Amino acid sequence: MMRAKSDLPQGTLGLLILKVVALGPVHGYAIARRLDQASRGVVRVPEGSLYPALRRLENRGLLAADWKATETGREAKFYRLTRKGRAQLETEAMGWRRLAGGLSLILKMSEGGAKCGPGILRSLVFLLWLVMGADVQAQTFSDLFLNFISRTRRRVDGERRMGSRHRRLRPRDCV
Repeated sequence: MMRAKSDLPQGTLGLLILKVVALGPVHGYAIARRLDQASRGVVRVPEGSLYPALRRLENRGLLAADWKATETGREAKFYRLTRKGRAQLETEAMGWRRLAGGLSLILKMSEGGAKCGPGILRSLVFLLWLVMGADVQAQTFSDLFLNFISRTRRRVDGERRMGSRHRRLRPRDCV
């Protein structure tokens, strides 16, 4: 029987491990258990993914480890966050929060009766490409989208300060 492959997007396991370890020294099995509990069963990390990720994080200097006895008396490697690991956690968490916020905005576009159609994401990518120009090749879609949102917010805030009364486009305007 084949083991289930993790459904986590690439690059997220390290962030999740760093977050759990930031709460205090913990061994590998407890990390997997806490991820499962905190996500209400959504994030299940197989051992074949967890322990190689822990080794990578330790080799990069983001985690430090010491052998100690567990609650059951067995010896286990307890991981703790290093200063470098804490900085990495803050940087990655901020990036994922921004991306999640942007994706949330996109997903909410079709709520409330708007019928923008299935091609709305392709249209957004094309519009962002037109607006941002050559920057597209140097950035990921999420960076491009977030850059566009921040530029738009700055423009809208500037218009508000100047007293502009332009009507804002709402999701239901896509009908």
